[in-house]
Amino acid sequence: SVPGVAVTSSALTDLGTIGVAQGLSISGRVLAEGIPVANATVRAGRQIFGDGTSTRAQFGGPPGANRVKEATTDGDGAFTISGVGNGRLYVVAEEPNLGRSASLLLPGAAESLADLVLQLEPFGTLVGLVSVAGQPNAGTIVNVTSTTAPGVMNGVVTGEDGKFRLDRLAPDTYKVSAMLGMGMMGMRLYSKVVTVAPRQIATADLTVTEGPLELEVTPTLADGTPPGAVIVNHLVGHLDPATYPTTAPELELLTGQLDLRSGFNISVRGSAAKIQGLAAGPTVVCATPLPREAAGMMQSMDYLEREGDRLRVFCREFVLAATPTTQAVSLPIELPVYVPPAGENPGSGSGSGS
Repeated sequence: SVPGVAVTSSALTDLGTIGVAQGLSISGRVLAEGIPVANATVRAGRQIFGDGTSTRAQFGGPPGANRVKEATTDGDGAFTISGVGNGRLYVVAEEPNLGRSASLLLPGAAESLADLVLQLEPFGTLVGLVSVAGQPNAGTIVNVTSTTAPGVMNGVVTGEDGKFRLDRLAPDTYKVSAMLGMGMMGMRLYSKVVTVAPRQIATADLTVTEGPLELEVTPTLADGTPPGAVIVNHLVGHLDPATYPTTAPELELLTGQLDLRSGFNISVRGSAAKIQGLAAGPTVVCATPLPREAAGMMQSMDYLEREGDRLRVFCREFVLAATPTTQAVSLPIELPVYVPPAGENPGSGSGSGS
């Protein structure tokens, strides 16, 4: 992306030289019971968002879910996906009649990857009921993620009876979450871990009980200046500090594995992240700051895709009392040094601290 561009009427806007990094490729074969599969779809991305029928939902999804690259296998089951970055990626293959592969996490690499083998397994089905305050809840978003590949997500919405169904899932262990809240205002996930087997129907009923408390978390820098964008995640419960994640990938994996209420908020320019629906007791809060140069939604998403694997995470446990209803805390953080994309002048930013 090229930020700060002003286009005026009846004038030519010159963007100058735009530098790009040479992309890598992922290639391999898709098999089912050892036989090559033609016309299977292979998708790769930092986030893959499906809808219970396909690994590509027609609508919606988290920021960045539209950046997935895909390819179709040839008669020998071979595929090549070109132009991927050097950060970690999730890869999954599917064919509507034969099944889906387990979600695979590929660590970041400096070279292209060849000879990848993706094995299709018959689909499994997941059904469930979402209840809020003891009553079936219509219109609730249900997010289903692999516990080993949390960047591969499936989202559906409960019907009028509060029920949901996903017919085409790869056999795997999943974290199934009822999502409350809205986008940038913050999301709260009430979860259960369930295993889906081939050609079987698994059940995950979710009961949402919200507490009366709100925790306001303000990320702070040692020099007192406000940071830029900070992603604030939370996990309700006590965790051994020795297990706290220190990087964004570690946080993503930990959150995807624990059978705990979780969620996220966004803090911008030092604003408080307001975590709602809590009860008295411990909550672990983890902040992932971005450099100030990654300002705005598009720039933030570009930076997360390019440098997200190396972002530091700062975690601390806060124990909420029964009163007052709103409790405010500070979470010390350090800003990462800005890493410019290929072709950008490293000195063109505004400075991001240490």
